[in-house]
Parts: sequence; structure tokens; C-alpha cells
Amino acid sequence: MHYKKTCLFGLSLACYFSITGFAGASQIGLDYSIRAALKNSPELLISEERKAQSSYALDAEKGGLLPQVSFTGNVGKGYKDPAGHKEAD
Repeated sequence: MHYKKTCLFGLSLACYFSITGFAGASQIGLDYSIRAALKNSPELLISEERKAQSSYALDAEKGGLLPQVSFTGNVGKGYKDPAGHKEAD
């Protein structure tokens, strides 16, 4: 929480200096401050990770809606006449 207050304080100072022109502050300083605050925001990073998790969960659910294919079979030893004739003893 302390970090969040520090970022907001720094952002506020950058806004003040860019408006008043104090100490040569410029729009570049404001843009840099905003980017730094957004890049280092723990809440924003958590939100991005949750978005990625949701995307993966959605992909998994979509996979369940796709057609499924399965095969079964048996293997054995023997002979079966395709015409159905029995062998003479």
C-alpha cells in the first residue's frame, strides 16, 4: 500500500510541475511518470495475470465443445472366413 501512495504522490508532483512549468518539468516527465506508475503497479500486474488465466480457461472450455474421436479394436490370433463358410473337419 505504501508503494501505491508513493507512485500516486510522484504522479501528482509530475502533474503539478508540468502545469506550473516549475523547474523545467515537461510533458515528457509526466508521460514517464505515468508509464512508470503503470508498469510497477502490483494491482495492474495481478489484473494482467488474471486476464491470462481467464483466457487459458476459456480455451480449455472451447476444447470440450469440439468433436471427439475415439477408436477401439481387438487383436487376436485366428482365421475367420469373410464369406462365413465353416471349415471342413
